[in-house]
Amino acid sequence: MRRFSPPKESEWVNRLIRIEPGSAKAVPPKYPHQNTALAILDGKSMSVNPPVSGIVFLPTGSGKTRIGIEHMARVLEADPSHRFIWATYSRSLIQQTLQRLHDYGPLFKNTTHAVWLDGDLDDSHFDEAQVLFMTRDRLKAELDFATNLRLKRNPLRDRIQEAHPTTLIYDECHQLGAEGLQRFWLQLHEKILDELPARHRRWRVIGLSATPMPTRVEAHALLQEHVFKPRHDAPGIPNDWNVHILHRTTVEELLAQGILCRVNTAIDRSGCFDIPEDMLKDVVRERKLRQ
Repeated sequence: MRRFSPPKESEWVNRLIRIEPGSAKAVPPKYPHQNTALAILDGKSMSVNPPVSGIVFLPTGSGKTRIGIEHMARVLEADPSHRFIWATYSRSLIQQTLQRLHDYGPLFKNTTHAVWLDGDLDDSHFDEAQVLFMTRDRLKAELDFATNLRLKRNPLRDRIQEAHPTTLIYDECHQLGAEGLQRFWLQLHEKILDELPARHRRWRVIGLSATPMPTRVEAHALLQEHVFKPRHDAPGIPNDWNVHILHRTTVEELLAQGILCRVNTAIDRSGCFDIPEDMLKDVVRERKLRQ
């Protein structure tokens, strides 16, 4: 699949990004663990009321982003009115995901639009784009606005209260331990979600991570009691964290299948390694560095 050269960040922030279904045939997931994760995301956990939020717990390099993007493509094919918010903590991760979204364009049956939101959310964003990308700080601000009931209207609050199906995919969900984000997320449940009858709660959160829980233990309660609360009406993986894990594949399983290779720590132990001269020149290029 041909890769394109990503534009500068300034060329796509707050702009409508058009993802055209490519003429190439969409390549199905290559590995069994990806198919299993997608079957769970697309199945009962999506269809029950309210839909089941949970974590896709996979090792680094096993295709979490591919799974998230393909799930979006499948859902949008079945329901073009569905909207996705893709959030993560860093701008570089959003750039990487937008690259993958372009690469996997053939997965989408219809023209899809995305926006990297770096300003206040308004109604036009949900009208024009099926996928909104935002950093953790932007998401925190939007949750703050949505839970400020002195504001008569808010696009995110209106969408949730009017039962429009919306999925938030949080990449690297162990970052959900950030205190400010947790405060506003708790307000979202207490002021909005918990006030809705179950059949009207069409809000869902999917966490992607190789290390699903924040290191700060006191941050676990929000995930356990609200964001990824265990559910018994849909598939889930038993775990010691008391959260809903939709799917888990271990490093050992992927090593045994030859999908991942073992990490060679010889370089770490030696403390030194050689950089080929051609590679060094390619990286340095015209930068004025001393020899």
